[in-house]
Amino acid sequence: MFCDNCGAKLDDDAKFCRGCGKQVGSDVVNKTDDQKVVSQSVKIGNWITRFYKGRIGRKYWILGTLFWIAALFIAMLAGVFLLSSSGNNTDAFTWFFVIAVVVFYFFALGLGARRFHDMDQTGWMVLVFIIPLANLIALVYMLTTAGAKTLNKYGPPLSPDDGFFKIILNQ
Repeated sequence: MFCDNCGAKLDDDAKFCRGCGKQVGSDVVNKTDDQKVVSQSVKIGNWITRFYKGRIGRKYWILGTLFWIAALFIAMLAGVFLLSSSGNNTDAFTWFFVIAVVVFYFFALGLGARRFHDMDQTGWMVLVFIIPLANLIALVYMLTTAGAKTLNKYGPPLSPDDGFFKIILNQ
């Protein structure tokens, strides 16, 4: 079975989609694995919003954030190498830096929104991180508040058996 909302493969006994958190019901498309499934998930809009749907617990939020910070650091090192090997072409470095930071914030904000979902809050709360001092309060709140142990309006809690990358990339 596949979710009609995001196209993710569903277990036969699934009550919620692990990809988007939508309740499984009449919106399920029964197809075999070898059949090509054309769904909304191939549209760019659904691909982008998938990173902002569902839930993520404290542990994987922290690990995911550290992973993206490390990836940004590695990208910055690559940018410095690019700068030094291109004869100090600062335009190339600037564009490389901008792209790396935009990608970092895309995934970091997605993790933050999903962490707020885990605490049964709207994902838009992640925007508080642009407010000085309020961002520190929000960070402490996200670090100290446990997520809902059971189903909430954003879906079921994630299973640690799903694996690190599957969880942080919301696959």
